[in-house]
Amino acid sequence: MCVHQWIQRHINDPYVKASRKQELRSRAAFKLKEMQDKHRILRRGDCVIDLGCAPGGWSEVAAQIVLVRATPQAIPPSFTSNGGGSTTKAVAWGGAKAAPFRPPLAAPASPPRGLVIGIDKRPMLPLPGVFFLHGDFTDETTLASLRVALRNGEMEEEEEEKGGGGGGGGGGGGGGRRRRQKRSSRVVDVILSDMAPDLSGDKFRDHRRTLDLGYEVLAFADRAFQERNSSSSSSGAESRKGSNKKTLLIKLFKGRDEEEFLSHARARYNEVRLLKPKASRIESGEQYMMARDFKGLCGCGNVSDGAV
Repeated sequence: MCVHQWIQRHINDPYVKASRKQELRSRAAFKLKEMQDKHRILRRGDCVIDLGCAPGGWSEVAAQIVLVRATPQAIPPSFTSNGGGSTTKAVAWGGAKAAPFRPPLAAPASPPRGLVIGIDKRPMLPLPGVFFLHGDFTDETTLASLRVALRNGEMEEEEEEKGGGGGGGGGGGGGGRRRRQKRSSRVVDVILSDMAPDLSGDKFRDHRRTLDLGYEVLAFADRAFQERNSSSSSSGAESRKGSNKKTLLIKLFKGRDEEEFLSHARARYNEVRLLKPKASRIESGEQYMMARDFKGLCGCGNVSDGAV
């Protein structure tokens, strides 16, 4: 297809027109919306990581679904890390300057507020309620920033015994209990990846490179979905009624080696299926793998050590 034909197809694309009319970041938003309507991948209160998030089409949809209430008190400012150094900075809503991010002192609403973290090597304009990490998701510096974002995204209350204190006083002067807040790391519920390598036009080569990227995403999900410790099971996000089973949604291209990739996914998840949303062009080999209900790494090879 020549450049002129591509431009004409893009201009006349009904999803491109609809995305402009609805002021969405990209036409890809309709792919996620359709898969969400059919399979309920995202739920209110979920913690979501969007890999390769720029320009923000999927992160925008995810934030609309998982965030409990769209107010500055409930939604943290966009958090930006350069991913290649030791400094981080906060970016305010819509790109205005903001003070450095300070976690809210109040406990989150019940059910827990949602959290969306986007990661990309390309820059992305701020989105309300979305933490953006500017870096490579395979880089340890970016993963360190991700751990910070996950810790900043959740506050827990715990009860502890009061000291007896000085004597005196009637019946209320003894022990008792008091509440205090502590910061805990959010448990990741869903990982999204609409990434694809730069396409060469060679179908087999593009298919193979997409799978190579897919294996990196699979390894990332292995780390992110590992149980960190017993405290994660007590997190409100994990134990709430109707909670998602850990889910991965990733872009693939059709080809002869896709079954090998699917077998790796089936070793890790109880439910694996391929999806082709209508917003994905018919002539394209693009498809999506939804892997749901992560069952752990027992018997799975090539797994990086350590959890995110």
